[in-house]
Amino acid sequence: MKKALFIFILIILITAEISAVFITRVKIYPDSLFSKAAKYQEENNFEKAEKYYRKADKAGNIYAKCAMFRMIYENIQDNKELEAYKAEYKTGKPCKSFAMNGIWTD
Repeated sequence: MKKALFIFILIILITAEISAVFITRVKIYPDSLFSKAAKYQEENNFEKAEKYYRKADKAGNIYAKCAMFRMIYENIQDNKELEAYKAEYKTGKPCKSFAMNGIWTD
């Protein structure tokens, strides 16, 4: 009886842990990083915005990298820096299905 109760409690604890990880990592975490990046972008702090867009992309937000390249395309004026981002964009092509598809396709 004690063994069955122990196994039952263990299953409940494992299920709760998996649920907590799913909620924080898969659902909430990427979106909160994306929101932080958008906030920094609105404040014209593009370095921090890029940092959080990249974190959101690694966490699984599918729009983060595309939004980051849109921000860079619209706001970075230095041609050398822009060429580096353009090369990075061409290797990954993160925005195939979005409205941004045609910006760096030369």
